[in-house]
Amino acid sequence: MIRRWLRSGSGRLIYGMISAVAVFFLLVLLGPKFFPAMERGVLDGLFRLRDRTVDRKEYNPYVSDRARVVGFDEASIAAIGKWPWKRYVHAKFLRNLQLFSPRRVMIDILFINPEEPPPYLMDRLPDSAMQEQVSRTFTDMDRELTGVLARKDNVYLDVELMERTRDDIADEYFARIIRNEEALRRNAMEISGKTNAMLFASLEPLLDEYLSHAHLGVINVAEDPDGKIREWPVYYGYIWTNGTSYLPSALLALIKDLYYASGSNLAVRGDSVSIRNARVPELDPVTRKTHLDVWNTAD
Repeated sequence: MIRRWLRSGSGRLIYGMISAVAVFFLLVLLGPKFFPAMERGVLDGLFRLRDRTVDRKEYNPYVSDRARVVGFDEASIAAIGKWPWKRYVHAKFLRNLQLFSPRRVMIDILFINPEEPPPYLMDRLPDSAMQEQVSRTFTDMDRELTGVLARKDNVYLDVELMERTRDDIADEYFARIIRNEEALRRNAMEISGKTNAMLFASLEPLLDEYLSHAHLGVINVAEDPDGKIREWPVYYGYIWTNGTSYLPSALLALIKDLYYASGSNLAVRGDSVSIRNARVPELDPVTRKTHLDVWNTAD
């Protein structure tokens, strides 16, 4: 009977409706987990297509060779010493890197507190003269990095933005925050259209001596639930005492360099960046050689 009923027109209709309702409730239950996971999987596949090599053999012309990521690993720590490294190590790295004439150097390391000798060491020094000499040595580590920053105007140091204001901090530290905010405000930008920018209201301040010789590069990113970073905001919202404005991320400076875009040719809207006269590498399908073509991304 049931089999015969299912073969009938009304049986097939009702069976289809029940199946559709079951699928709907299944999607409602699994959707919040399934669809974001599926989207992340698609993005991972796209990132693999953007690898600098195609099938590990042929150079991928759509991935710029003008940007390099320099990191450190366990072998670096074994050779240099435990993390965090002293400022003279970063100074030496920057000094060597500048020999290659980079257009921009973006450092994703926070330089918040000055170098100071550990109390354990200071307590065991024989006299105040020796303590003063050791303190000067640690101060010189900061000055060495300051000297390298002062020679070139192409270094961006990371400033960590924070979501909430802080009222329980010392006056001197608060004054440092204000000086960093003043430097950030000079780079504030106009955004047209609706925006879902990440909003921040305070920051961890860069040391004053570095603030005078380096650009502030905001590199705040958010991890996906699986611990991977797949998105990097182009700009952030910052809440001042008299309103909210938008700050460019370090990524926007990199976009300008990679596409040879001047400020007048670049417009940031709520969810997109438009570049006029962008110079983009293209692959000639016949000669298999790359050349720069001029695009207007708004088109």
